[in-house]
Amino acid sequence: GRILALAELSLPIEVSKELDTLGPYTFGGKLKANMTAHPKICPITGEMLFFGYGFMPPFLTYHRASASGKLVQTEIIDVKGGTMAHDFNITENYVIFMDLPIIFDLDMRAAGGLGVRFDEDYGARLGIMPRNGSSKDVVWFEIAPCYVYHTMNAYEDGDEVVLDGCRLVGYMTDDMVTPPPPQLHQWRMNLKTGAVSERQIDDARVDFPKVPDSRVGQPYRYGYTSEFAPEVPTIIAFHKHDMPTGKKTSHYLQNGRTGSEAVFVPAANPVSEDDGYLMSYVHDPATDKSDLIILDAKNM
Repeated sequence: GRILALAELSLPIEVSKELDTLGPYTFGGKLKANMTAHPKICPITGEMLFFGYGFMPPFLTYHRASASGKLVQTEIIDVKGGTMAHDFNITENYVIFMDLPIIFDLDMRAAGGLGVRFDEDYGARLGIMPRNGSSKDVVWFEIAPCYVYHTMNAYEDGDEVVLDGCRLVGYMTDDMVTPPPPQLHQWRMNLKTGAVSERQIDDARVDFPKVPDSRVGQPYRYGYTSEFAPEVPTIIAFHKHDMPTGKKTSHYLQNGRTGSEAVFVPAANPVSEDDGYLMSYVHDPATDKSDLIILDAKNM
């Protein structure tokens, strides 16, 4: 019943329904530090699951809030060092941490640089933990070095936990001239055998993946992404991905118009998973005005 404005390096900021700032929200003083901009709310239990990262220890801290808004669990998760952990995901029984090699470099920061860089030697891994577990329960899966800003969804499939997200390679390296394009990938982690596999789902330059709130952490059919232009980080199209078949339906913006991250809004009393709307702001450079566009997700 609260509206929280989130940025990953600060406490949540509560705002009113009129968008007046009410101030930092700390779950009654229990939340002591920053939290992610991408918490996940379980559609089955109503719990909100989230984490925070730090430049200094503790580098990664997990939190679980009840459906009634009480912070009921806080766990420090053991990782090798401080990394930029922008997002994570959940399934019906697990949370999935991404320990990826965009590391903090405080010497670089002191010298006037950004303070984060890609370090392949750090390695890359995905950690699966029971939602009410602790650091000793995390099972880590080593993957090819990469970075993932945003995940689309995760779910359980027999002995496997499946994670879909937008994968970047060559990001924040010394020789990076322009940001490389993120592309939609899938990782499958077998909790019984310890095996992990990875595959590319699509070759479009996409990020900001979305699923309906009702499918978070659950098996799903449709996901939605926003496509970047080839040279500049502006949105030129929106895509609907049929995940089991690999088919894609697209809506391209015309005449130089550029969009922003879209959100999925379900229809009232939806009759199917894709019964709803994608909403985004779109800028028209010819008029220097912006529109709020609403796309029918069933008919992109």
